[in-house]
Amino acid sequence: MISEENPFAKKDWPQLVEAARSGCEDSLGEIIIRLREYLLLVANGQIRGSLQAKFGASDIVQKSLLDAHAGIDEFNGTTEAEMRAWLKRIVLHNFIDEQRKYTDTQSRSLERERPLETLVSPLTAGVGESGSKTMRRSEELQQLTRALERLSPRQQRVVEGRRRYGYSYQQIADQLEITEAAARKIWSRAIKQLREYLVEGD
Repeated sequence: MISEENPFAKKDWPQLVEAARSGCEDSLGEIIIRLREYLLLVANGQIRGSLQAKFGASDIVQKSLLDAHAGIDEFNGTTEAEMRAWLKRIVLHNFIDEQRKYTDTQSRSLERERPLETLVSPLTAGVGESGSKTMRRSEELQQLTRALERLSPRQQRVVEGRRRYGYSYQQIADQLEITEAAARKIWSRAIKQLREYLVEGD
């Protein structure tokens, strides 16, 4: 079976770039083939120490190539050097984003991590004297767990972030890719619903 030669393999950089801007997937694919190894070297040069266990160079490069695919219209150059520099900036930007996510996670030390039962007192306040005084601790936790399971996944993440890990509203908003105001609203509604669920189970 005779394989056809890639028609873009012999094209020069201005031709490749122009074709890629016009929406030619094969041309963009050829650019990726030519520069992938270089971008892997760039990413590998940034990932050191404990970061190596959290994400790899190939993950960074893959995301960067997807970003480049979506934003090829933003590239104003025509040469290989200009394309290398543009893609390198995208790789470094994505590396910084991943590093920040890891650092934010690490900032949640074990000392700041609080047991789930820290939710019980503020939520049962006002629920009813007889209920809050007569429930044993294990029963409170079981009731709280059942109530939490009735929340939406997003509400659960906000409640856990605030009460268990002590995250700020902005940190939670960044994780969920929403605004700080939206995170506050989700928290408020979740706590209101938890109170209602606890009253039902009282």
